[in-house]
Amino acid sequence: MAVTDPPDLGAFDFSALDAAQALRLREDVAHDQSRAQGKPLGLPGKQVGRQRKHAKEDTGGKDVEDHAGFTPPARTLKPAVSAETAMRRRWWIAGDAFVQMLIAMRTEFVEGKGYMQGLQCLLGNPPKGQVPWTGGDNLTFDDFAAGLLYDTREALQSKPGCSMEDVQRLMSLLRRLEGYVVGETHNMKPENDWTSQPEAFGRASWAAAAKAKATPAFSSREGPSALPMGGFGAGQRFLVFVGLPLALYCADCPHLYTVLQRLRALGNADGPLVTPQNLRTSLDCDGRPYSVLIYALVAALQALDSARPPSPFGSPFAGLEPMAPRGGALMFRGLWVPEIVNEHWADHSWAFNSFSRSIDGVLSVLNFYALAEGSAAKDLAHRDAHILLLVANLTSREGGSRWAYPVQLFAGGESSFPASVEQEVLVPPFSRYFFEPDLEVCTSQAPEERLRRLQAVAEKWRISLTQDAVGLQQLLEGKAGHRRGLSALTRPLRVTVRFIRTIEPLYAMRELLNAGAAVDCAKMRLLKFPAAKSTAKGARREYMQVA
Repeated sequence: MAVTDPPDLGAFDFSALDAAQALRLREDVAHDQSRAQGKPLGLPGKQVGRQRKHAKEDTGGKDVEDHAGFTPPARTLKPAVSAETAMRRRWWIAGDAFVQMLIAMRTEFVEGKGYMQGLQCLLGNPPKGQVPWTGGDNLTFDDFAAGLLYDTREALQSKPGCSMEDVQRLMSLLRRLEGYVVGETHNMKPENDWTSQPEAFGRASWAAAAKAKATPAFSSREGPSALPMGGFGAGQRFLVFVGLPLALYCADCPHLYTVLQRLRALGNADGPLVTPQNLRTSLDCDGRPYSVLIYALVAALQALDSARPPSPFGSPFAGLEPMAPRGGALMFRGLWVPEIVNEHWADHSWAFNSFSRSIDGVLSVLNFYALAEGSAAKDLAHRDAHILLLVANLTSREGGSRWAYPVQLFAGGESSFPASVEQEVLVPPFSRYFFEPDLEVCTSQAPEERLRRLQAVAEKWRISLTQDAVGLQQLLEGKAGHRRGLSALTRPLRVTVRFIRTIEPLYAMRELLNAGAAVDCAKMRLLKFPAAKSTAKGARREYMQVA
């Protein structure tokens, strides 16, 4: 069947959509409060009604419609549309199509077969030579498995700077994650899981087992348990469905750059409007099923979201903090940008966004891209020397903790470089950043004005910038330390800092991430692979037809 682009829906404003989004955010916060207090999920009807009444009052008495995805109100059609509005429109449509695509893909992954085949295909045939400055062209499943098994084992060992209580909290969280993954993937047919075969693990995994001094029961090459460090078997199934996709994305390898490139390409203003069909065709344009890796990444975030233990409001990562034991109250994202910032790309994410727990981690990433031969980022860095630094507050549910997922455990652990410096945190695609008004700071401001604004942020967020943002003052003075890529810039470094008041995923994305904790959302739970149709029922139906 031919795939056609959707009809042009005309120009419209987003007031009703934004009002509905704000309403949904209020309901989500109440949902989180109930969950943290151990109350049944969901809101009483009267409470929802009161919130809808307030939302109606906020919009001047207009009714607020539910927008599970993208449904522009017919009454708001206008004869013209600005470029900014057109991009917002494209973003809403693409985000809704993205979620619809993932939900449709789940129905294809009967007994987990298509899911596992897609990951195996990518691991066995990564793009080569497309990005001349990446060093991960030859990474195999064995390499990723070795890192995951070793880093997880090391994270569960008591060591200086990590108390036994911290280890026990991480162990408890991983047990919750394991329980969720095992429960969701119970329809997975054993023969579809190629990671359970001893031949899937090679020299790298066995070397990691020897380095970790794994017990002979797990590291022995003889007998039915010939899997290094237990492989991805019982008790470590979360490494297949959470760890492996995140490791593929977070490593310096072609998979990261391909996913970013293909998702960001959806924001091309000259391209057709996105549908679930043409979106998947675009993601898999070279025959490699990158739609499966993207599916796996969202499924991994959904699993992390569902594994959250009850936590008090104000705790970093809303219950996932055992996976990120180091770092302060803030997280940072640095970007090389043109002299004039593109506002849409600054506050609308089209792809997974990576943050760091420290300024040093941000500068490490910026330095890497400033040295990346053949990359657009290097050209931009040397042409404009302009850094846009986004700062989010992890002690605020709206500011970042609710929709920020620490992935350092699966991206190199606590001890290996550069993961130990970056301390990576992921924000899901199709999220929007709302910045603190009138508190932007930059290198061009007078030092007194910068200080006034920074003090206002510290007071409003109840943080200490000298402790939680070490190096920010020096960076605003144009001092980035002795880093080869940054030192090679021929123009004075310019820095613009924006403080994120709220991180708000598109409603359809929020609903998808929350689906793992809801009993009545089985069709949206991405790791809950469908079971095969009963052969007995099929045989009986065929007999009845013959009779």
